Formats: sequence, structure tokens, C-alpha cells
Amino acid sequence: MEKWESNLKTRPSRKNSELFTDAKKATVTFLTSSCDEGVMRNGGRRGAKHAPACLLHHFSTLNADKSTNTFRKVEVAHKTLSFEKNQELQKETISQNLNKCTFHFGGGHDHVYPFASSLIEKHGHINIINIDAHLDTRQDPVHHSGTPFRQLHEKYPNQFELHQVGIQEVANTAENYEDLKMTILSTDEVKSEFKFEKNSPLLLSIDCDGLDGSYMSAVSAHNPRGLTQQQFESICTFTKDYWAKEGNTYCGFYELNPLFDNLAASSAKYIAHTIHNLIN
Repeated sequence: MEKWESNLKTRPSRKNSELFTDAKKATVTFLTSSCDEGVMRNGGRRGAKHAPACLLHHFSTLNADKSTNTFRKVEVAHKTLSFEKNQELQKETISQNLNKCTFHFGGGHDHVYPFASSLIEKHGHINIINIDAHLDTRQDPVHHSGTPFRQLHEKYPNQFELHQVGIQEVANTAENYEDLKMTILSTDEVKSEFKFEKNSPLLLSIDCDGLDGSYMSAVSAHNPRGLTQQQFESICTFTKDYWAKEGNTYCGFYELNPLFDNLAASSAKYIAHTIHNLIN
């Protein structure tokens, strides 16, 4: 007991702020969108806006400082009266701060739209793997967390290839499938390798409610039959290999709601560890 206490006292501590630098030459950029207006517009539970701060806190407790990476964080959400204007301002801010290794933390899944838009405008074409129970291609009169890929199709119809993974028929209306070219895989059809028509940069978009609720309870829409940890981690392994060959790392995590996590913060810690593993 005395030895344990001695080790605890001498263990170096690190504040969250000590992990991050303001230098644009950092090897990893964390973009944060601390806003859940899109979730609220979609009838979801408020709280996703706290996910970026929560994830960065838990990430900062890991031994990332032992790697050769340096980290920078940039808040990209803007406080405006217009949801659409906020999306445009986010796209501009993201475009100004893109790194070869860029992670984006929401907020609702609506934030993937400005992230993907900035990548398309930078590279001309991108591939997307979206892990989700929902297609997020709703045809609603207002934009929200359920419309980002419909928006992306309307503005950049031939500039991205979309693979939707973990989609559940019971979570989508018939109109969600209309007029869009995309590959759709249910939870039972999940595979660990993907083929793309073009060798374009790959964006891995992770809507946390696509993961099984047994280990991912901190979401607005709890999923009792989502992707297992093994399925999810096999996709992450494929993605890491693709990034290593192609040269760019782009990943977004959305819809984590820390207000619905347990006292051990199991969901947030799992995502933080996933981020660490994807970077390293």
C-alpha cells in the first residue's frame, strides 16, 4: 500500500491544456463543433454539444504524449441566428484549418456536412464510410442532424462515394432511400473491407448511435442492435490501412451525448481510446 501511494505521488500529472498547441504545424488537428441545434431540430435529446470537451478531456488522460504527434484544437461552430449560415461559416473555418490528419467532434451528425464539404472542395472527390443506424438522408423542409448526406448530394452529387454501414430498416422511412447512389449495409451485412471506384481521401464518419447500446449508451437515440465492438474495430483497422496508403487521415465522431453516459463515463472513454488508436 505504501509503495502504491509513493508511485501515485510521483506520477507526473498533465492538465488538458498542456496537451495542445496553438501552432498550425501540429501533426494532428482536432476540430470541435460544440453545438447540438441540429439534434434539437431533429427532435433529439440535448447534450451532444458537450461531447467535444468530454472527448478531449478523456483523450488528454491517455499517453498520447509518448508519441511523436503534436495536437491542436480549433472550435469551428459559430453562434448565429441561422442554422444554414452556421454550416457555411463552419465550412469556411474547417477549410482554413484542415490538416493531413484531422478529426472532427460534434455535436449532432449535421456537422459532418460542413466537414465533408470542405474536404470535397479541397480534394475534388472523397470516399465516405458512414457508421450509423440512420441514412441521414431525410427530405425535410428544414436541415438538421438527419439531413447531412441529402444536403451533400444536392450540392456535390458526383463528388463523393458513400458507403452506409449498420443501417437499420426500422430506423428509416422509404423516402430516405430515394434518388441517392450509395452502398447500404445492415448490421448483419457488415464487412471489414471496402472497394471504392476512386482512390480518393477517405472520411470515416461515426454516428455513435450506430454502435451497439451495450457499450455505447451515451447517445440521443439508443441502439439495441448496433455494430458490435468487433465489427466496429475491424472497420477502423481497414480505415487506418487505407489512410496509411492514401496519405490523409479524416475522421468525425458525432452524436455522443455525455449527459446519458454512466458514472464511469464508459462510452466517452471508449471513443477516446478509439481516437487514440486511430491516430497511433
